[in-house]
Amino acid sequence: MSDPTKAGQRTQYTQVTGIRAIRRLPRLGKIRLGIKVKNAAGVEYPKDVSWFVCPPEVQAVYGERPQELDVIIPVEDPKMFFPFTLKFYAASSLVCKGDGMTAERAIGRVDDADTVLIQPKKGDRRCKVKCPCGHLKTDENPKGECSLKATLMVMIPKVSMGGIYALDSGSIHNVIEINSCVAVERLPDPTIEGDEGDPPGFLRSLFGHVALIPLKLRRVERDIEKPDGKRVKKWLLQLTTDMNLPAVQQYRDGAVLALQRSNQLALPAPDRDITDDRAPIEVTDAEDIGSGPAVGGSSPPPPPDASPAVEAEKPPATGAVDSSPTVSGEAQPAQEFGAPSPGSPGSPERAEEQRARNERAASAAAGIAERQPGEDREEQSEVVAIETAINNAQTMMELDAVWRDRVLRNKELDGAVKYSLQDLLLERKKYLKKFGKK
Repeated sequence: MSDPTKAGQRTQYTQVTGIRAIRRLPRLGKIRLGIKVKNAAGVEYPKDVSWFVCPPEVQAVYGERPQELDVIIPVEDPKMFFPFTLKFYAASSLVCKGDGMTAERAIGRVDDADTVLIQPKKGDRRCKVKCPCGHLKTDENPKGECSLKATLMVMIPKVSMGGIYALDSGSIHNVIEINSCVAVERLPDPTIEGDEGDPPGFLRSLFGHVALIPLKLRRVERDIEKPDGKRVKKWLLQLTTDMNLPAVQQYRDGAVLALQRSNQLALPAPDRDITDDRAPIEVTDAEDIGSGPAVGGSSPPPPPDASPAVEAEKPPATGAVDSSPTVSGEAQPAQEFGAPSPGSPGSPERAEEQRARNERAASAAAGIAERQPGEDREEQSEVVAIETAINNAQTMMELDAVWRDRVLRNKELDGAVKYSLQDLLLERKKYLKKFGKK
């Protein structure tokens, strides 16, 4: 092969480094949590509903007013598929975005009441300020322009695997509900005194990951307490799974290759962070209202009489999507639309081998449980010492040495115990990659 740097050779420039490696999923549409209705005076206002306001292609599969959707999270990082921040809009433009500690504010919107943390340089369009500030919308400041905004991005495999659907919410209850399922465990930061870290979300603890797992996204009626102490019923989001234990083990143990590929994908930014030709949506703490009809079609009309839409659309006690034949006829087991292909990681063929390993581990664990008091004290002491050594490892080389010498080569250590130590090893590796000594 000739050297293009030599005289007489021309280099063919066809791709730009830094861009060619990006793989971004397209956004197919938006799913909303509310509609616009008119009062007796003809004034239009947003109203929360008990179903998902979906585009026509989703309604064709789930019916006009679905209360449950089959979804898949496309990537592992919650910062990509579920960003939630404090945002300040003015004239339909995003002028400030923060995390509750610091924020980036447009230079022209900084006032005397703001605490500027880093002075902007010449040519900068934004500067870093303290967050929250006096613009935050609260009970004491109901006219504040800044409020919580979250966007959940998921795939709906029964509709299309060609991209994601975005769902916006401004409810702190919805944010807590979703984040409690998908959050990544955060280890304590040694540079912050008293920092205890954050535990992982429920689904992440259950499966070990959240990407490419068949899940259920539902509207569920909850009894919540308002700041004034009154209790009201609201239709909130619920992200969960209907899988039994064998199915959970199958997805937990057999998705390594798929996860590696999903980590190479990027998701589109929330559209209001890019361009926005719509007026800001005023949402309260417990209300999540769309700004108009669903993308690609008109919103379903509200119930005709004066009774609230929320009360008229209560889901069956069994948690089914709807009692109508259209929706119930589409309901399928979660494993059907997300099951791995034969021979792939997580397939029945590969799961059989893992099932045998699980049985051996369960047998070993049962043997430990049947011991008389005091018999396993020595082993418990050894496990505690190994856990301490893993957590105290300061470099990847030191961590590998602990795992090799004290776990892999330890023939007296029970197999089930070795299996349980793997999660601790992986978490320590993540920590060392970020904070460890170079």
